[in-house]
Amino acid sequence: MNQQRLYYLDALRAFAMLLGIVLHAGMPLYPWRSWSGDESAQALSIDILMGSIHSFRMPLFFLLSGFFALMLLNRRGITGFVRHRLRRVALPFAAGYPVILMSMIGAYIAGYIVIAIVDPELGKELEAKAESGEESGGFDLMHLWFLWYLSLFVGTFALIMKFLQSIRIPEALQFTLRKVLMLTIPLLLLIPYLFMSRDGTPEVDTYSLLNWRMFTYYFGYFLFGALLFGQNTKSGQPLIEWIGNKWKFLLSVALTLLMFSFALTDFTKSSVWWFVYCVVHISACWCFCFGFIGLFNRYFSEGKYWIRYWSDASFFMYLMHLPVLVFMQAIVIPIPVPLIAKFLLQCLLAVGMLYVMYRFAVRYTWIGRLLNGKRTRDGYSELKEALGN
Repeated sequence: MNQQRLYYLDALRAFAMLLGIVLHAGMPLYPWRSWSGDESAQALSIDILMGSIHSFRMPLFFLLSGFFALMLLNRRGITGFVRHRLRRVALPFAAGYPVILMSMIGAYIAGYIVIAIVDPELGKELEAKAESGEESGGFDLMHLWFLWYLSLFVGTFALIMKFLQSIRIPEALQFTLRKVLMLTIPLLLLIPYLFMSRDGTPEVDTYSLLNWRMFTYYFGYFLFGALLFGQNTKSGQPLIEWIGNKWKFLLSVALTLLMFSFALTDFTKSSVWWFVYCVVHISACWCFCFGFIGLFNRYFSEGKYWIRYWSDASFFMYLMHLPVLVFMQAIVIPIPVPLIAKFLLQCLLAVGMLYVMYRFAVRYTWIGRLLNGKRTRDGYSELKEALGN
């Protein structure tokens, strides 16, 4: 494969990151006023949107991460790959965790103050819960769990590649093994999924450092993405592009299967129907992944400055979005407007605030250098002119 920059995959990765902000904007972030239990059509619409995003977002992200992992490993070698990932994944996690944790605490305190002013009755209720310890918790990876697991995947992948290089498998056998793995991984992912809690969504456990169901499920997508790299069809088309050729059909099937899986959630107490649900839900996820790859290849394959810019910005914006949303919900939720309006307002305010933070306080500083590498105004002026604004 020609290793030129794949702008549509940059755009798709940014899309997956920014969808996380939309997902969490739709959640009633504890401890503010919740709309859980609300049976209105607006609440149901938000629930469907959240369930849809959660069904494919992280599998898609890890699939792309695996693809870029093998690309990077081929360029830098195993040692260079590990060093690069330590600097861009493990270090942001280690350095960012205490900062984001303190920001969350500050957002909760500021939110309590706002709630106490605009809704004193709710403020007293929350204060009583806090005094009773009802809202206290232990260790929590928060939304940074994806960086922790990505670090684990990088280490595991590096060990696998080191082992494969040491035994020198013939190319013909490598091709056969790759083909077998790409056919069996989607089926094998059914195993960890069957053991997940039957709440209708892929499991996200932020309270433990290693959940075997999460590790095996998401690592399957990571490994599949790595297997896609460097592979072409008989006609010479890169396999990563070929899988999304029928993107309209794939996304239509994905939505149909997803709606069917939602209809099955009331029957998942039965082992038979739980198995059916898992097959349908995972199938929808793969169709979403392949369909979005094709969609973004169709419309975002040309080099554009704004794609590079938002690809960089989305990483910081996702890392810092949760404290912003926690505070925003304390402001927005008491406003007497329809629920959909609150949801959209939270999304717009959070994205706007995070973009301003990135533009003026991150991009050209040591923080931006840590997250994305060095960015200079002069260098990007030239890139912007070359690619087109």
